[in-house]
Amino acid sequence: MPTRVQTAIEMRQIAEPYIRRRAIRHLERGRVVIFGAGTGNPFFTTDTAAALRAAEVGADALLKATKVDGVYDADPAADPGAVLLPHVTYADVAARGLTFMDATAATLAAENGIDAVVFNMRAPGAVAAALLGDPSVGTRITCVMPAGGAGASRPLPRAPTISGVRGPLDGPGPAVGC
Repeated sequence: MPTRVQTAIEMRQIAEPYIRRRAIRHLERGRVVIFGAGTGNPFFTTDTAAALRAAEVGADALLKATKVDGVYDADPAADPGAVLLPHVTYADVAARGLTFMDATAATLAAENGIDAVVFNMRAPGAVAAALLGDPSVGTRITCVMPAGGAGASRPLPRAPTISGVRGPLDGPGPAVGC
């Protein structure tokens, strides 16, 4: 699949500079765009950069590849009884104090109606499955709970963004907050 890498920090030998219009054009042409190197500004995490880029290009979803299987009801490193949550809403995240990304990034994604999927990047086939919208991979964070409750799943709309990785799409979608 044709791929382009864009970064906010200039490093022309390995990536083109991040230019929103150019990123959208690549997406319109069916290319995968990988956004790297954060925003190039201090005090902003890579999570915030991923949410920002997802909002800028009109992404419907943001995929966060991590070292855990998804979002848990407690820290799985500290609590062996922590339970993996297959689906939560942004309101649940705030009310229960769940952490899957920093608060600025989560708020930015929620305010722009961008679903998130948190999954284990080390699990064989997980990245491809998440990119294809496999509902059995990771935890989905959305604005509303799907019909059928937390166990229910729904396919991801269009192509998602994975901490800055975006698949093909048919044009930027509208920004609608939770």
